[in-house]
Amino acid sequence: MPLRILLVEDNPGDARLVREALAESSVHRFELVRCERLRDGLRHLESGSFDLVLLDLGLPDSIGLQTLIRAHAESPTIPIIVLTGNHDEELGISAVRMGAQDYLVKGTFDSNLLVRSMYYAIERARTLDTLRRVARENNRLASAITNVTTGVFIIEPELPGNPIIFVNPAFLAITGYSAEEVLGRNWRLPQGTEADQSMLDAIDLAMVRRHPFSGVLRGLRKDGTAFWSDITISPVYDAEGDLINFVGLQTDVTQRVREEETQRFLTEASEVLAASLDYEATLENVAQLIVPTIADWCTICVRDEDGALERVSAAHSDPKKLSLIGELSPCAWIPVGSPVDPILSVLENGRPQYLFRIAEQDLIDHVRDDHHRVTLQQLGPTSLMVVPLVARGRAFGVVVFAMADSGRQYGPPDLALAEDLARRAALAVDNAWLYREAQLAAERSRQAAARVEALSEASRLFAEAGLDFPSLMNTIARHVAHLIGDHCSVLLLSEDRSLFSLSSFYHRDPEALAYLRSLMSDLIQRSDEGLNGLVMRSGQPLLISDVDPAEIKDLTIPEYWAFIERYAVKSILCVPLRVRGRVIGTLFSARDSDAVPYTLEDQGFLQDLADRAALAIDNTGLYKQLLERERQLQDLVGRLLVAQEEERRRVAYEVHDELAQIAASAHQHLQAYSRYHRPRSPEAREQLDRAVELAQRTVRETRRVVANLRPTTLDDFGLAAAIRLQIEELQAQGWQISYQVTIGDDRLPSAVETALFRVAQEALTNVRKHARTTEARVVLERVGRVVRLEVRDAGRGFDRSAVQSGGGAGERVGLPGMQERVALLGGRCTIESRIGQGTTVTALVPILAGNESDAFPPGVSPA
Repeated sequence: MPLRILLVEDNPGDARLVREALAESSVHRFELVRCERLRDGLRHLESGSFDLVLLDLGLPDSIGLQTLIRAHAESPTIPIIVLTGNHDEELGISAVRMGAQDYLVKGTFDSNLLVRSMYYAIERARTLDTLRRVARENNRLASAITNVTTGVFIIEPELPGNPIIFVNPAFLAITGYSAEEVLGRNWRLPQGTEADQSMLDAIDLAMVRRHPFSGVLRGLRKDGTAFWSDITISPVYDAEGDLINFVGLQTDVTQRVREEETQRFLTEASEVLAASLDYEATLENVAQLIVPTIADWCTICVRDEDGALERVSAAHSDPKKLSLIGELSPCAWIPVGSPVDPILSVLENGRPQYLFRIAEQDLIDHVRDDHHRVTLQQLGPTSLMVVPLVARGRAFGVVVFAMADSGRQYGPPDLALAEDLARRAALAVDNAWLYREAQLAAERSRQAAARVEALSEASRLFAEAGLDFPSLMNTIARHVAHLIGDHCSVLLLSEDRSLFSLSSFYHRDPEALAYLRSLMSDLIQRSDEGLNGLVMRSGQPLLISDVDPAEIKDLTIPEYWAFIERYAVKSILCVPLRVRGRVIGTLFSARDSDAVPYTLEDQGFLQDLADRAALAIDNTGLYKQLLERERQLQDLVGRLLVAQEEERRRVAYEVHDELAQIAASAHQHLQAYSRYHRPRSPEAREQLDRAVELAQRTVRETRRVVANLRPTTLDDFGLAAAIRLQIEELQAQGWQISYQVTIGDDRLPSAVETALFRVAQEALTNVRKHARTTEARVVLERVGRVVRLEVRDAGRGFDRSAVQSGGGAGERVGLPGMQERVALLGGRCTIESRIGQGTTVTALVPILAGNESDAFPPGVSPA
């Protein structure tokens, strides 16, 4: 891209020389714009972008250095080369001093000199512009570093001891040192002599490894006060990757750290206060928490019921000096700005008293006696706060905070913290007994609610166990053992009430459960023996809170003695299982030696559980009776269907072998008679033809009746052929009906073939009678050991609920009849229909091993 040059020259000859010199350059390309007046040149500079200006200082509208001044003011960043005459070299030098990049004497330069001078001028201008920007940025950076609130310090790593070579005012304010005291000194100095040495070493190690470091450092200011700072030290490299120095940033976070420590302390104090219902133990824990965090030693005193002050707890950072606190009476403390004992004063007015700095003279002036003086000198308090414990507007105690050996002194923030802690402690102490009573009441309420929930859960579990008797028994024993004891047994009475049978037992210890199983798996017990016999006869619960192994043998069966001795049973409960006013068994529960003895509340709870268990057991028995009756009914229905099919078969064969043969013979005789003995009169011939037709119809109807009663095709050729025969008859009547069969060549069991044939027959009959359509589809297939029959029509459909509740007798019987036949074989028959969308009858029947006999299973589902 060519350089754009603005030439401001009024002399055409000089302008031509410049243009020719630029044209001679074979390496560089230039775009030259020329004007003769400064006014035009300034307009070009304002509207165009130029890389260089060649400026004649002798123009028609401007002469001398003023020309340069005006051009430079218009575009200070564009380099300018002035053109002077042979006698104006001094003017050119002055122009360079005033901002021109170079000057050339007209007529003395060639192409190479002109081009080289232009490029040097452009590069010098760019360099000056860069230096100006860097200077501005450095000025801004220096101003920012000076004015920021974050402390900034720079460490020189190449000098021995890693000295500080720069600090800003914020750094000096944080550390309390002056610049003269830290510049040139090791960077550790401003952090104080008590700074965390391990963190200082970690910072030194990071600088050796030239790694950045960040952390929170505790230090001491020059005046000895502690401070915390968030410190970050990072290495700084030059463009070549060489280490220049380390820059440190230090932010005073003392207030934040103290607030966090205060919050942590108060949170821990709240946890301690809430950890116990015993207020004395709570205040003892508070004293241990206070020392050494916010005191070197402390004591807590509370008024008793008579108003006398007693020391509840005390703590000292030096355990050897703890006894010194005990040698003083609760009120034997130095006064705090008052001749009245500070503790009594605080108790009277409920306001804290304090002396942040205690002088030795204060101890001398206010001692009670020599013993008091010696004790106070040994305790050596240097700063003191006495804070009241106030609840419901009354001060009932005080907390004394003292600094001694550590040399720390209290201030207003410490007093605020002490008052906050005292308020929390006072609330805990004042509410201790009320809280305890509330907790006891809540515990009683919780236990009652838990037992209600447990009873509800037991009812749910018993219901989930369903009517499976073994599962129900196991659920009862397991649930009761987990709820109220280690071991539970369920014993049920025999029908004649003479014997107990062990229906289920459970122990939470797997080893004990295995031992019980070895002793009692097949236990049968007389109903008048042992604890269970007593409970059965009385109908009342029996509680033995503390089991005496010697005496309990008289009340238990021998099979249980070994278990009592081995597992040291401690407590026993036995309650009756009662339902509808009679005892049906017992529920026995026991706890091992390390457990809490049973109580009357436990007895009531176990009886509630037993009542629910008895009801579930009774329901299971009733269900078993219902199942037996249903089984008998299914057996009866099955036998009835078998008998019905057998009767149909017998009638069908009798009709086929006798009546059908007679009708066919009569028809043949009438046909023969009409052929050889045609009546002469039309009336006679008409009567004879009618008789022949009636005989023919009789034959057809007889065959149809035989087919409906028991189609011989079903017996001779099987289900697929029998259904196909029915479909062909319908197709002959004009039906559009399709038939898809994939059951193979093997015959199905007779019962299955009969049932599915009757379903297909009934379904097609319903289509003919009710569907108002002649379009249908029949599918007969076998998938694995399941036979599936589907009869689907495209008729008007129906509302099943309306048919079941208000349809005709035939309709009400036909649909359930199909389902009943299939259900007796362990299958399922579904009928789906919607108004205007047709009806689908689907029957699924399993074919299981052992179900291949020709006899219909009487009332027993093969599935």
